Amino acid sequence: MEFVKCPKCKRPILDQAGQCPWCDTRLGAVDAGESGKSPGGRGGALATVVAAGLGTAVLLSYLAGWLPALATAPAPQAPARPTVPVHDDTRFGLTEAQRRDVYQDLLGAEDHAQLDADRRYPPPDPNASSDRWQRYSETREQFRKQADDEDKKAIAKRYGLTADQLIAITAEGVQQNWPRPPRRSIR
Repeated sequence: MEFVKCPKCKRPILDQAGQCPWCDTRLGAVDAGESGKSPGGRGGALATVVAAGLGTAVLLSYLAGWLPALATAPAPQAPARPTVPVHDDTRFGLTEAQRRDVYQDLLGAEDHAQLDADRRYPPPDPNASSDRWQRYSETREQFRKQADDEDKKAIAKRYGLTADQLIAITAEGVQQNWPRPPRRSIR
């Protein structure tokens, strides 16, 4: 890139500009295009002198202490988030990875109980009475809760945990946004 003079206002502009920013003159075939030579001359020399002068001014400003040191500036820090110390990774005798597995199993057990209840107790006719719908929802919910409790007991036994520890692991998973396993559906 070099500076050339606008043919109309004679101000310096970049040779790659399509028009002069001051007078809006279209820059078609400038002297370089007509003669086949690059527009070196005084425009190129002027750009070199200006760039060298600016570079020198910035360097002297830095050396004189007017500009802050670029390399010694502290790096921006991410917002502080609570971290769990490495030595505190084990809870209830399980590492975080094992607790994540327990969390996945607990959520899978809830989905399993829901699916079993859906299979065993399909909804009644939409035109059924409200008493029938009430009995349906109570029976279905009772079955779902029983199946969920049985699955959770099996998980507690498998990992050697109590019901309170399972609740604590579930709360930890929700608080830490652990990923949920894909839901299964009967549809």
